[in-house]
Amino acid sequence: MSENLDERWDGLQSDGITDIFQLVDPQHPLSWYLGKTVAGKRTLLLVANGTIKYSSTFSSVETKAFKRLDGKWCLLLTLSTEDLNEIFALMCKDLMDISLPFAGSEQQSVARTLARLSRWQRLFTKRHLVLLSEEARRGLCGELIFLLRLGAKFGLPAMIDIWKGPLGSHQDFQSLAIAWEVKTRRPAAEFITISSEHQLDSAERLLRLIVIELSEVKEGTEESFTLNSLVNRVRLNIANHSEASERFEECLSEAGYIERREYDLPTLVETETVGFSVDEDFPRIVATDCRNGVFEVTYRLRLEACKAFQITDYFAE
Repeated sequence: MSENLDERWDGLQSDGITDIFQLVDPQHPLSWYLGKTVAGKRTLLLVANGTIKYSSTFSSVETKAFKRLDGKWCLLLTLSTEDLNEIFALMCKDLMDISLPFAGSEQQSVARTLARLSRWQRLFTKRHLVLLSEEARRGLCGELIFLLRLGAKFGLPAMIDIWKGPLGSHQDFQSLAIAWEVKTRRPAAEFITISSEHQLDSAERLLRLIVIELSEVKEGTEESFTLNSLVNRVRLNIANHSEASERFEECLSEAGYIERREYDLPTLVETETVGFSVDEDFPRIVATDCRNGVFEVTYRLRLEACKAFQITDYFAE
């Protein structure tokens, strides 16, 4: 749809005197309008009966909420720089999609829209607008695969709450009694990279290291997936759980993920997953091993050295 929005914006021509607006979809429960200013800037306008209050400012996106003479309220978003046209289109599509659920209350849909807009503001502020690297995509795929596996065993909505990696925790998943750190590797890779002296520290709770081997395939199969397809799989499974959905979207935002067509590649399959119990004898570096002044340690862990710690049930406490 973002490509369609691009075409529609390109087709808008101002008369040089006033801004121009065009209703996006008469079937949408909210009144969304694509627009273009006299100066040629792209805009998105929401018109609603109830009050709209939004005072936060974006980097590169101007926001304005105001009341019209006919009593209706408007939210106007204006892109100030053309180099973010693609991101702006993705944001506009997302805002219109999130406001589709319409259970008889326009204000509920508007509230969902404003909450999502705040999340986009954080993305713009944190500059999470660049494409994720291929390694970052594979890493996020690994976490989503394990999230779905946890969900199949314990219930997905509840497991969203223990997904901590994107929020800055030392391990990707943390419950009260057990934590899981998820790594991905390419076929035949002999080691994985541990990014800090805290990542394999099991002092606070039981710790399991999960290593998922991902292989790239040229053609999609029933077992294959992409980053976008995994995200959508989770979204579909928690669509009826609003709190879990909101928290999932927050984690995606913190991970720097925006649904983009580039994330339809690479196409991957899971070829092997192994789990390890991380205890005092496990080969690792932890904070107590570091001399005073040594921190943020990154090191490689050879998987061959971990075989003695391999387990089959990495969910058991």
